[in-house]
Amino acid sequence: MSLAEIKASARQALHEFMARPASYYEDGTLSGTITARRHDAPKVVGDLAGTNLSYAEVHERPTTIVLWKAELEGMSVTRGNKIIFEADEGWYIETVKPRDGQTVTVEVTPLSQGSMAGLALPDGTTIPV
Repeated sequence: MSLAEIKASARQALHEFMARPASYYEDGTLSGTITARRHDAPKVVGDLAGTNLSYAEVHERPTTIVLWKAELEGMSVTRGNKIIFEADEGWYIETVKPRDGQTVTVEVTPLSQGSMAGLALPDGTTIPV
């Protein structure tokens, strides 16, 4: 088994372990249920400019969601689509990063409760209005 095959197998195992079911909406229409995992940890970027105190500046990176490319066949991943995990957790796709072999990473912003009303959850129930 090559190093690339080991890495691909490890990435698939990571996604299967950490991903949660989500409803995927294209242009306001439910396209299907997928699995996805959310990332929103801050990133340390180094010393503050103009200081000699050697303390680190923390840069808050945008929330990203990692999608499994094989689950997206027949779906387009574009700005404006929605990913709904739960009745109180939905995301609007802002930026689609370049595809990375097995995954697609998107930068997202949270959806308001009003914009999620009436949408279907991954378990088939509908978010109340």
